[in-house]
Amino acid sequence: MGVQGAGDAASREFALASRLASIVESSDDAIIGKTLDGTITSWNAGAADMYGYAAAEMVGRNVAALLPPDRAGELAPILDRLARGERVEHFEAKRRRKDGSIIDVSVSISPIRDGSGAVVGGSTVARDMTERNRAEAERQTITQERQQSERREFELASRLAAIVESASVAIIGAALDHMVTSWNSAAERMLGYAPGEMIGRDVSVIVPPDQASELAPILDQLGRGERVEHFETQLRRKDGRIIDVSVFVSPVWDAGGALVGISSMARDVTERNRAEADRHALEQRLHQSERLESLGQLAGGIAHDFNNLLAVIMNYAGFVVEETADRPAVLADAEEIKAAAQRAARLTRQLLIFSRRETVQTEPLDLNAIVADVHNLLSRSIGAHVELQLEPAVNLPTIEADRGQIEQVLLNLAINARDAMPEGGTLTIGTSLAELGESYVRLHPGVSPGRYAELAVSDTGTGMSAAVAARIFEPFFTTKPHDQGTGLGLATVYGIVTQAGGSMSVESEEGTGTTFRLYFPAASVAAAATPAAALLDVRGHGETILVVDDDPPVLEVTSRILRKNGYVTLDAGTYEEALSLVASHDFQLLLTDSVMPRMSGAALAERITGLRPGLAVLYMSGYSEGAPGPQCAAGREAARIQKPFDGQTLLEAVHAVLSTAPAAEPG
Repeated sequence: MGVQGAGDAASREFALASRLASIVESSDDAIIGKTLDGTITSWNAGAADMYGYAAAEMVGRNVAALLPPDRAGELAPILDRLARGERVEHFEAKRRRKDGSIIDVSVSISPIRDGSGAVVGGSTVARDMTERNRAEAERQTITQERQQSERREFELASRLAAIVESASVAIIGAALDHMVTSWNSAAERMLGYAPGEMIGRDVSVIVPPDQASELAPILDQLGRGERVEHFETQLRRKDGRIIDVSVFVSPVWDAGGALVGISSMARDVTERNRAEADRHALEQRLHQSERLESLGQLAGGIAHDFNNLLAVIMNYAGFVVEETADRPAVLADAEEIKAAAQRAARLTRQLLIFSRRETVQTEPLDLNAIVADVHNLLSRSIGAHVELQLEPAVNLPTIEADRGQIEQVLLNLAINARDAMPEGGTLTIGTSLAELGESYVRLHPGVSPGRYAELAVSDTGTGMSAAVAARIFEPFFTTKPHDQGTGLGLATVYGIVTQAGGSMSVESEEGTGTTFRLYFPAASVAAAATPAAALLDVRGHGETILVVDDDPPVLEVTSRILRKNGYVTLDAGTYEEALSLVASHDFQLLLTDSVMPRMSGAALAERITGLRPGLAVLYMSGYSEGAPGPQCAAGREAARIQKPFDGQTLLEAVHAVLSTAPAAEPG
């Protein structure tokens, strides 16, 4: 290469170095170069503004001068890491200004390597976290200090270029016509373009189309020499992926004070924003879970008390029916009362399901088989204007749940989908195997990672807004006319799924339909066919039953049913009365309410079976909470009957317990 060619290369190198020097000098952050022993070799305008020292005061001094006395021990470990070529990406520290004041700073330190790759120093990018609005006055002072000889400017620019190249943040320079003039390694790592692919191209290459309108006013502001201190936006990588970035942008001035370009420092905050979005989603789910739990407690309490009333209404209506066969008008009225009570009982059952307080009988179930079994029922329920499609998966795991409840889930979701498609559409019910990992579990409290059977119910209906979707599982919330729904359908589905240890979510958008996804934990045993029940004579034959209930009407109607059907009853309204009867009477069965004041049914049964080993026990409950566990006090499986019950249900339960109980020892 001739002298002229070498001179041109040097000029180009000088021009590039000068631009990089201008970028560093124009940065609001403190950018400092130092040797491996901590001696400062370069000191930009941001550093002077932040610490109060001019470059002439600090170049040649050790960086320890900036550490407060109680932080002197921080420097040695940092220099050791730097010498090993490690980056100190981001940490919070305290530094001392020239006037003695202590400031909080955010610091990133990167090694500087020579042409052979050896670590020869370090670059520090520090941001004043305490005061951010004092840079402009100092900038003018630092600008006047840049009047140096060409060689010194070249050497300084070279050092600053090394700092920019080794920085951990993307530093990008652009001319006033928006053409990229510099592009450091961090920009390449962040956005995927090599410097040669970007220098000379318009900066709009990395701007997503929907962000272009945001870029124009920012460029205009910079064109007027104004800073854009901090804003968050999105950029497009070479591979097309969109990332979130936090950007600081400043105008670049030449030695004469003329505006010549733009410098920007960008950090990738995609993961930070994703974590923040996950945190917000989790908070929303926790809030919804707490709200539903509170509503469930209220609903369960109301349903429990209401069930006692319904038991009385239903059975007294039944007594009237039995006594008025020859009085058609009265008989019809009594039948209406009984039917209304049964409808009310179904509503309270839905409330109990939502609050997860209904006694359930779980068994291993094949979800595909249940979907197939209810196909005809669903087809009739949704009408001919809706096409029903089934998409069962192969090798679907067994689930542990109450069969009747799962059938109710399918029916409720199908009817809900039908109502969302008044003009017709397609209802698709599919199953699949799902592996729920930590990311799902993190956003769905109460769910454990593992294998699940997924039930997906999708429609092509009207869809829902986000505001409606956030409330659809609340009891009595409905968007339907008041005479077309109770608002308990989806609340019931929610209660069934959560009681089975599962989880559910909804995906919906107005005008595009809705998909409910229900996840049931995989069971370890296979489903088995349920044998048909045999018809039995369930009347009593003089057996004596101790009946305990703290609600007098319920106690009376229960005992009356038993007495009318061949049993002898001993009635107790408190646990004290029950214990006193144990001492003076023989009986073959204890029939007790599960939840009573001062002593639960389980505790009472334990006391009595301690006196009468082998005694049969049957529990009555308005809901499952407070009822005995899987084994009763005598070591056998606890038998229960759900309130409100009719006479036939009570007699069948009593007969089943007495027929399987061992003989009790007399008291």
